[in-house]
Amino acid sequence: MEIAKRKAFIINFIYFAIILALAVAALKYVLPMTMPFVMGFVIAYFLQRPRNFLADKLGVSRKTISLKIKSLKEKGILQRIGSDTKGYWKIYNE
Repeated sequence: MEIAKRKAFIINFIYFAIILALAVAALKYVLPMTMPFVMGFVIAYFLQRPRNFLADKLGVSRKTISLKIKSLKEKGILQRIGSDTKGYWKIYNE
């Protein structure tokens, strides 16, 4: 019975060591490659509320609002100050 417990312990230890090694490898190699995509999805998620609000108020599509916001940001007229949740939009007059 003692030998069976030792075998089970060794097997479980090796199993968890392999799982831990795979997790470390994923964090070290896979996460840096996927982080730009993850951040893009997070930013897009937080921009949905203002885009949907403007689309409903103006009666245009959400795609149109997205393109206009992008255009105004590229021209330097519109800038986001602060975080996505507690920040605000600053409008620069030309």
